[in-house]
Amino acid sequence: METVIIETEGKKLKALLSVLDIPFRKEKSSYNRKFVAKIRQAKCDVADGRITKVKTESELKELLNSL
Repeated sequence: METVIIETEGKKLKALLSVLDIPFRKEKSSYNRKFVAKIRQAKCDVADGRITKVKTESELKELLNSL
């Protein structure tokens, strides 16, 4: 038996698996939900341009001290 991993949220996939008589089961994520939410928020922030570019070590220290 082969394992197929497909990442989707569409109903079409469930319908296809049903027609092919393949059991559909969703794996539980091993990641903490808060961690996943922070990663998704970070991706949105980058896409929206809410970033701070750090070019030097002194700029990094300044940024970290301001937090």
